[in-house]
Amino acid sequence: MNKKIWKRSMQILGLIIILGMGVFSHKGNKSQEMVFNRFQDPNSLADCPDKPNCVSSFVAPSDSHYIAPLTMQVFNKEPIIKAIESIGCEAKTNDDNYLHFECVSNFFKFTDDLELLYSVDKKTLHFRSASRVGHSDLGANEKRVNKIKDLLSNL
Repeated sequence: MNKKIWKRSMQILGLIIILGMGVFSHKGNKSQEMVFNRFQDPNSLADCPDKPNCVSSFVAPSDSHYIAPLTMQVFNKEPIIKAIESIGCEAKTNDDNYLHFECVSNFFKFTDDLELLYSVDKKTLHFRSASRVGHSDLGANEKRVNKIKDLLSNL
């Protein structure tokens, strides 16, 4: 009797895992189909939604979405683009002091938007990284921005 219960439990667990993977795969496909719209103010980045899957240097330091900007004396875009593409993001917009990238996760193919805005007068590079779908990203956007800051500080 115990073997039957154990076998049935494993079958149910396997089914739950397969269904869960299907849901995440669908959300990953959905995020790739969404279109990114840049914030209207060219000197700012959009606020983060009321979800933990976004970080920004344009919010107050007391905000849970806050991540510090990076001081840069010169905004040399080519090495910045190469550094960010080296971690698997693809450049989508390249304006004077603004860059937009799409970053796709390896397993479920979730698409995140990464924005960089350079403030010439403050010599500061601002970041915003946000997931297109879902509620939590398990810290992926914060890790990504911190990795980019590490890469850029070595330029």
